[in-house]
Amino acid sequence: MGIASAVIVLAALAIGLWRWRTPTSPRPLEPPPASLAPSEPRPRPASLRPLPLRLVPAVAEPDTASTVGAFEGRVLSSATGRGVPGAELTFEHAGITASAIADAEGVFRFEPREAGTFRLALVVAASYVPYAPEWGHSPIAFVARPGERVRGIAVYLSPVVDLTGIVRDPEGKPVAGAAVRILEPTATRSRGEERLLTDAQGEVHFTAPDDALIEARHPSYAPARARIDFTARVHRRVVLKLGERDGGAPLAEETIAGRVIDARGTAVAGGLVRAEFTGDLPRAADLRPSSMAVTDDEGHFLLEGLDPGQYEVMATSEGTAPARADAVIAGTRDLVLRLGKGGTIRGTVRDRARGSPIASFTVVVSAKVGPIERQPYTHASTIDAAGHYEVKGIAPGAYAVTVVAQGYAPSEQSSLIIPDPPADVTLDFNLSRGGRVSGTVVSDGSNKPLEGARVSLEGLVGAGAPEMSMVVATTTDAAGHFELAGLAAGLRSITAVAAGHNGRIISGLSITDNGDIGPITVKLKPTRPGEEPRLELTGIGAVISAKGEALVIGDTLERGGAREAGLTAGDEILAVDGIPVKDLGFESAIQRIRGPEGSQVVLSVRKGGTGAPINVIVTRRLTAS
Repeated sequence: MGIASAVIVLAALAIGLWRWRTPTSPRPLEPPPASLAPSEPRPRPASLRPLPLRLVPAVAEPDTASTVGAFEGRVLSSATGRGVPGAELTFEHAGITASAIADAEGVFRFEPREAGTFRLALVVAASYVPYAPEWGHSPIAFVARPGERVRGIAVYLSPVVDLTGIVRDPEGKPVAGAAVRILEPTATRSRGEERLLTDAQGEVHFTAPDDALIEARHPSYAPARARIDFTARVHRRVVLKLGERDGGAPLAEETIAGRVIDARGTAVAGGLVRAEFTGDLPRAADLRPSSMAVTDDEGHFLLEGLDPGQYEVMATSEGTAPARADAVIAGTRDLVLRLGKGGTIRGTVRDRARGSPIASFTVVVSAKVGPIERQPYTHASTIDAAGHYEVKGIAPGAYAVTVVAQGYAPSEQSSLIIPDPPADVTLDFNLSRGGRVSGTVVSDGSNKPLEGARVSLEGLVGAGAPEMSMVVATTTDAAGHFELAGLAAGLRSITAVAAGHNGRIISGLSITDNGDIGPITVKLKPTRPGEEPRLELTGIGAVISAKGEALVIGDTLERGGAREAGLTAGDEILAVDGIPVKDLGFESAIQRIRGPEGSQVVLSVRKGGTGAPINVIVTRRLTAS
């Protein structure tokens, strides 16, 4: 998706008890319905698969020499933290672009010709994956104010990493001559532009950005897909296991075409249209290609590279409420999306202790679907000395709003309602410093410190909306040391991944505001020669999502406690150890379900989502994906 990793990232990372992106063949598609199903009346999200966002640190200070405002910072490597020489940053304002070029240490200064809002449209550097959102749709805004300078900005780019793709047949043997390609378009190449063939060992060597969807095909087998997640980049390899040939419909060959208009019926040029596959379980849906297009001068769009089946299609344009169509069948040629009128959420973000404005932050808006269920709606990052923000084009409905900033704990959710007809709403936030976790990552057995291990702490931005998760992440130094700061109070879990080792999730960390945990030691088991790395987690072994007042089980893992206790897909969890899920909220419920290996948790379960709830005692097991 062309967006670099950062020290703190809002990522499109799905979380159940842990949604592990396992390379697999897509399951057979069910026949599509004969007609389009009407959508339920609810707020329409601005995006289905949100792009990762960078939260950049920044400090504001007066600068009387700057008549329009100025910005200073560095472009840094997410892998080493060192400056990226010669990086070029492009900003867009009122249709006009301006650039700043970093020096040999990655230092840049941007002083625009006039005050106003400038969108960070592009960041490029040799040997790095560019930051390149669709033109005109960057979520990062720099607000230039006369007499104000914002310094200390850090923009992170991921270095291009050489990856090895390994294609195997259903029995695990290498497959020569398999074609490997990137399905979704990226900042560096078009969809399917590059097709590589595996060698005699079943391997191909390529580069791909974070979260890229990779597909392998061979005429003798069913295709296989995988995501390039952070573990694939740590281990620099991804395995695609082909399936038995089933003669099913060809994949990633369909299109959806149509037109975007505004509330008056006028064509919308430059609108962003996105399609996301619907109907699969979370694991399978993650391996379906999404598609994105920008409308032409007459509002027309063409979404390409889609699987057969149903899609949710959305259109957005700045300042208007987005439009969505549900259950759109791939192959549709005349879809019309009508944008609506929306309200604006505005306010100021401050440091709770000092009362001063926070100069860099991200506002995340989620639509309220149920007591704990949230649906990602939109998000916007702002760099402004005054700490002000505006999020426009919010359709009438009920929302939860959260603000996140580097070095601060995420704010508590604030609820608001945009009335019909839409009106503007003011909502201010005060952020606290949160807690801190520190420790060392070592190799189990030798206790040798692991340099370059990636350590992250997950926290949802909007309960029940795993697609809008916040990942606070860092890499260990030469001594294996790490530190994570700005963590929200409550039970939390840490994930550690290192090359040549199995990953591990450590749960049950009780974070307090302004409190410290550690130093703790995280031991990772080395992988044996030829062994594929796994992710180890102590929990009930289930993939869970929010629905209404319950947690719904979407899948259970082999040898996990959930399957052992007889829980299956579709079962609803209403309470954890006697506390209703609706009172806990999504994330707190998930963290309470996790716990020490061999311990037990009592779940109030409604089997199949119907009937009276029963209590089920589930033993927490160490499982691996």
